[in-house]
Amino acid sequence: MNAIVNPFIVSGKIPDKYFCDRQTESEMLMRFVGSQEHVVLMS
Repeated sequence: MNAIVNPFIVSGKIPDKYFCDRQTESEMLMRFVGSQEHVVLMS
């Protein structure tokens, strides 16, 4: 029987390679957090 492997990382440190092309979004999120605004992330 073949085991099913979950392709998503759900714990531990997430490797940098999984954060691609999100520079603008990262900067915006850091501004919101720095100004103590409420943030909702949806995916």
